[in-house]
Amino acid sequence: MNRTYDNLTPSQKAKLTRLINKLDDQKWAASRIQYAAYQAKQDEIQTEQQPRREQIQSEAAEKIAALREQIIEIDKQMRAELQGLYNEQREQTKPLFEAYETARTLAHEWHKVEEAKVVDKFYTEVEAGN
Repeated sequence: MNRTYDNLTPSQKAKLTRLINKLDDQKWAASRIQYAAYQAKQDEIQTEQQPRREQIQSEAAEKIAALREQIIEIDKQMRAELQGLYNEQREQTKPLFEAYETARTLAHEWHKVEEAKVVDKFYTEVEAGN
């Protein structure tokens, strides 16, 4: 006989379907039983380990807090050192900066005077040419 589903009679198809469904039900029942056993063991172990987990988290939180304080202190120290270097640089370059400011002020004043002269000369030439 050829083992093709299409060659079966309707009653044979129904019987085969019921057998396969019964096997599927048994497979899923066994799977659910095994999963329930697994989940029960998982829950038991988790309950046993919970105090240790909390202890580990607590210790880590304390270490993190201590490290944060160290980071803040290191940051303050770094900022103080950088400010010291900046102040030192500012003191060393103070004469040059003052000379720069003086030169800039003089150049600005010279520019204003020369610009006024150039503009006045230009308008004088324009008026003479008209």
